[in-house]
Amino acid sequence: MWRSLRFLIILGLAVAATVWLADHPGRVHLEWMGYQMDPPLGLAVLAVFVIGAVMALLYRLWVEMKHAPVALARNRKERKRQKGYDALNRGMVAVAAGDPEEAAQQARRAEELLEEPPLTLLLSAQAAQMNGDDRAAARFFQTMTETQDLEFLGLRGLFNQAINRGDRDEALKLAGRARQLHPGAEWVVNAMFDLQVALGYWDGATDTLKESARLKLVDKTQAKRRQAVILTQQAERAEAGGDMIGALKALKQACDLETDLCPAAIRHARLLVKDGKTRKAVGLIERIWSKMPHPELVELYVVAKSPPDALAKMKSLQGLALHNPTHMESAIAVAEAALEAQLWGEARRYLDPVAAEDPPARVCRLMAELEESQHGDMPKVRAWLSLAATSERDPAWVCQTCGNVQSAWTATCGKCGGFDSLRWQAPPRAKAALTHHEAPLEALPAPEA
Repeated sequence: MWRSLRFLIILGLAVAATVWLADHPGRVHLEWMGYQMDPPLGLAVLAVFVIGAVMALLYRLWVEMKHAPVALARNRKERKRQKGYDALNRGMVAVAAGDPEEAAQQARRAEELLEEPPLTLLLSAQAAQMNGDDRAAARFFQTMTETQDLEFLGLRGLFNQAINRGDRDEALKLAGRARQLHPGAEWVVNAMFDLQVALGYWDGATDTLKESARLKLVDKTQAKRRQAVILTQQAERAEAGGDMIGALKALKQACDLETDLCPAAIRHARLLVKDGKTRKAVGLIERIWSKMPHPELVELYVVAKSPPDALAKMKSLQGLALHNPTHMESAIAVAEAALEAQLWGEARRYLDPVAAEDPPARVCRLMAELEESQHGDMPKVRAWLSLAATSERDPAWVCQTCGNVQSAWTATCGKCGGFDSLRWQAPPRAKAALTHHEAPLEALPAPEA
C-alpha cells in the first residue's frame, strides 16, 4: 500500500513539473570548448535527468564489481553452512534411528562444515554414547559446559553418565550446578530429591521438597506424605544420636501430617513405651489399631499394659481387638494369646471365622498348633501345615515398584531405591503354590462350631 502511494506521489510530481514547464517555455544557452547550444528548457531538464540516471547506473555497476569477491565468498560460506546444517539434521535422524555409524559420520561432517563447534557437540556426544565410547562422550559434554548456551545441556549429559555408573555423589553435585542455571527445571528438582533421599541427606531432601511444592511439581497431599516419611527417618537418626525429645517431636509431626503412615505411628508408640509414657502409648496404639492394625503394635501394647500372666495378656488384647473387631489381625492377636494361656476353646472361637475360607499361612499354622495342643490330632496338624505352605504368605513390607520383600520398613526400597514404595501386605504367592492350592483343602475338616 505504501509503495503504491509513493509511486502515485512521484508520478503526480512529474506530471506537475511537465505541465509547469509547458506553461513556462524558455531556452538554455550553453557554451563549452567553443561549442554553443540553445536547447529548449524542457529538453535540457530531460538531458540532466538522463545523464544523472546513466551516472547512477555506472556507479552501481562499479560498486557491484568492487564487492563481487566478498559476495561470492559469502555465498560459498552460506552454502557450506547449509550443508553443515543438513549433516547435523541427518545425524540427529541417525541418532533417533539407532544408527551409531551414520551418526558419527554425520557428526564429523557437520564439524568440518560448520564454523560453530557448539552446534555439533551434542550430536558428537550422542554418537559417542551410541558407540559405547563414554570417555569421548564425557569430553564432549564437558566442552558443552564451557559454552554458556550449552552449559545446562552438558551438565545433564554428565549427570546421566554419573547415574549410569552409580556415582550418586557426583550426580548430586552436577544436579546442584544445573539447578543454579535453571532453578525451576522439573528434572533437576526431582533428581536432587531422589538423590538426597537415596544418600540419606534428609535435611536437604526437606528443602528440595519445599521447592517442589512451591513450583507445584507435587500436589499438597503428596508433599505431606513425603514430608512425613522424611520426618520418620529424621526421628530414627535423632534416636540413634540419643535425642529422644527430637525423635518424639519428629514422629508426632509425621503422624499429624499423615495419619495413615503406619511406620511412623509404630515408631511413635515404641518411643513412648521406651520413654515410660505407657498411658500415651496405649491410647496411641488403640487409635492406630482402629485404622491400620499391625503385629508390631501387639507387642508394644503388651509391654505398655504389662499384664502379670498369660490370662491377663489375653484379656488386654481382647480390649485392643474391640477397637477393630472385624479385622483378621484382631482375631490372630487374641488367638495367639489364648493359645499361650492354653484356653483352647477361646482360641478356636477367634480362629474358626478366619480359617473358614482361604485362610492365610499364619492362621493355618495357628490352627495346626491348636489341633496339636488340644487334641493331639497329627493328621489334622499335617493337613493344616500343608495348607500353610501353599496359602497366602505372611504380610511383609513389599515394594510397589519392584516387588522386593522386606521384613522391616525403610524410607527407600533396599533393592530399587524407590522412595516411600513399601506397603504392608502379603507378598505374591508363588506359581507352584497356586497350582497345588486345592489339594490340601480336601484333607481339612470343617471348622468346629
